[in-house]
Amino acid sequence: HKCDDIPPIVTNIEYSSKKITAKVSKGTHGLQTVQFIVNGEQVDSMAASDSGDYTINYDGKNKIDIVVNVTDSALYTGTASRSFN
Repeated sequence: HKCDDIPPIVTNIEYSSKKITAKVSKGTHGLQTVQFIVNGEQVDSMAASDSGDYTINYDGKNKIDIVVNVTDSALYTGTASRSFN
């Protein structure tokens, strides 16, 4: 860990056609996991390595609140949230 390490970020979350797509960007270190939380419940967590789009299938009936957490290999984290009606 260095003070000039750049943490990973989640730059966008989209939900359409029963899919949630998170766009993530790595910082100084390679990515480790991308976690999807919908309405307070973890629905998926997947291994990640590089910046890009990570997509899961999700069929939401009502309003959904999505939180995406990204963790890198140095355990820095980034998070973003978005709601869809």
